[in-house]
Amino acid sequence: MGSNGTKHPSTLMKQHNKTSQLRDSGVQKAIHSAIAQAEKQTERRRAFSEDLTKQLSAGQKTEELTANMLSKLGLDVTQLTKEAAKQRETYESARRKMYAGLKKPRKRKRLPPIYHTVPPPPSLLGPKPSLPFCIFPANDCSYSSPDPTFKHICDATTAEMGLSLTSTNVGGYFGIEATPWIPPVAGSLWYEIMPPIGGTLAVIAEVLVTGRMDAGVFNPSYALSWDSSAKADARVTLIVRTHQEGGTGVQAYAQVLGELHCDVGNFDAHVWREDVFVNVLYAQVLPNIPVLIEVSIELEGEGRSNFGFVTIDLFTQALPSAGDPGVEVAALCVNLMPTAIL
Repeated sequence: MGSNGTKHPSTLMKQHNKTSQLRDSGVQKAIHSAIAQAEKQTERRRAFSEDLTKQLSAGQKTEELTANMLSKLGLDVTQLTKEAAKQRETYESARRKMYAGLKKPRKRKRLPPIYHTVPPPPSLLGPKPSLPFCIFPANDCSYSSPDPTFKHICDATTAEMGLSLTSTNVGGYFGIEATPWIPPVAGSLWYEIMPPIGGTLAVIAEVLVTGRMDAGVFNPSYALSWDSSAKADARVTLIVRTHQEGGTGVQAYAQVLGELHCDVGNFDAHVWREDVFVNVLYAQVLPNIPVLIEVSIELEGEGRSNFGFVTIDLFTQALPSAGDPGVEVAALCVNLMPTAIL
């Protein structure tokens, strides 16, 4: 205690460190709770879809019947598979050569200077940082995937993510078997703020994306043109969510960054080269209740049949080399406007 009755700076620092540790542990607990809730919802939907699919397809042998029908028409299923494999090999070779020439640009894209207000360092006794302000780095990072073999990177300290997805042979050889819902590949960066007042929270996320998305359906024989189930669909979505447990719940805004749809004999691709996307979410929040901000990238892809395929990789280099993460949250800025009742 000082001579004037004030606490010694070292005592204040210890109290500040203890408060920060308690706050950080509370933030991590809230983030893990939000992630657990999302995982439960995904698992419930997946389980329901699997049960429904089993009931609908019970006793069906559509793949076997189709193969027998094609054999009677004089088509060799084994030969079709070999021809499709050769087409796939040729396509992959051309794809690697095409993407090898894409270099990551050095020039960075940023939001206008008005959004790059840096909050002052939080003092021990001073007021909270004034709004608007930007947050860096993220508090945490999460990842979920239906296939653990998919390559991914997630780093909260640099606010970067790298995600990938591949899909083929969905629905069996001809793509006509009933299949359950497949959860998307999802990577999320998490941030936290404490709104001092209630109102409309404006969340502005600037995201830089580098990567590739391919889809197509090989056609080793024109006789397969009848198979409308053989297709390939892909989509990449940027989603910003706010989570305020005990307050306004979950609010979100989704932005499709690219999507492809192909049927038999068609191919398509999409390339991002540090393309900038700005996602703005206006969320209602209550005062003095923590708000988690989630910036998420979701990959969805379905290559139906043995001839349909989808490949998505959000890395600086094409798979399998991958390189550095291809998604960067360059700026996450917030502003809070009080609710006015006229």
